[in-house]
Amino acid sequence: MMLSIDIPQPEYSLKIEIDDVGRHIISLDGCEINRKLVFGAKNICSFERVIAGRSRGFQVDLRSKGLMGCRCKVTEDGKEIYSADHKLAIPRTRVFAFKEWFADTPRWSWIFIGLCILIPVVTLGGAVPAIIGFLGAWSCQTLARQTKWHAFLRLALCALVTLVSWSGLFAALVAIQQITQKH
Repeated sequence: MMLSIDIPQPEYSLKIEIDDVGRHIISLDGCEINRKLVFGAKNICSFERVIAGRSRGFQVDLRSKGLMGCRCKVTEDGKEIYSADHKLAIPRTRVFAFKEWFADTPRWSWIFIGLCILIPVVTLGGAVPAIIGFLGAWSCQTLARQTKWHAFLRLALCALVTLVSWSGLFAALVAIQQITQKH
């Protein structure tokens, strides 16, 4: 689990979890209320349950906070019963898989990978720059790992991919500017 929060109350126990793939799982007294795969920065789950003969309305609000943080706020009948910031834990299996994926990547190639990843950063985001930057970075990483080719050829190809990525960005920006000026 990336996050597991137990919120014991006098009449019930609420459990909130975020699993390894990003599913938000909410359980009340051991019964699963919600299991939702979340892709965005926030997830709000509202539900009602009868506890001790009385209907109660709950709202669980989970919001991303930074890269590995999460803010959890729980209200019962409009009254806040829990609020805290948590750090998400990356499972060891994911850390090792990430390291293995880059294990064969030569150190010199990170210059070109980094230059390609800078494309969406410099342009402050956007789908086109992100696609261009990440395709360039992925191409550099793939080319650099080709041990059947001489290191100089791999270096030259990574430089070419980086140059083409940045040129593609400028071409796309010019094309977008011309389209917007016409309308």
